[in-house]
Amino acid sequence: MSDAILAAIDEVVLKIDDPLQRLSTGCLLYMHIGVDLPNWGAFVMRTGFRSQAVGKLVDVYMPRDLESARKAGELDYSSRRAARDLMFASVNQAVLTVIAGDAPREHLRQILALGLRGVGATPALAKAMSQLELPAVQLPDLGLDCAGR
Repeated sequence: MSDAILAAIDEVVLKIDDPLQRLSTGCLLYMHIGVDLPNWGAFVMRTGFRSQAVGKLVDVYMPRDLESARKAGELDYSSRRAARDLMFASVNQAVLTVIAGDAPREHLRQILALGLRGVGATPALAKAMSQLELPAVQLPDLGLDCAGR
């Protein structure tokens, strides 16, 4: 299911030329979908580090956009794997925190800004990326209603 959602997100973000904007939009969409479908989001985020529940496409799309943004001079990190792990962990934990009711939805954008700073974006650029308007995504039919059941 996660790969199906990631593929739907990637279809939208591939229309964006700027790699950091593509990465940021993809992370924001994934987090918002995880919160909008809380049962799915909680399951995927809690099992993602221990199983293939998070899907394999996260290791295609996120590194692709991280590396493109680094080559474009928008990010500065020494290890693509470390950058991927930082962003992945931040995205996962942000979803769990919001689903649990421990933070408002704005927390997703705050985490994105901090994660981007962690992989070398300037504070101004990280803030701008965290405030992007989100495009619509046509999600695949996963047999889930809007409450994630």
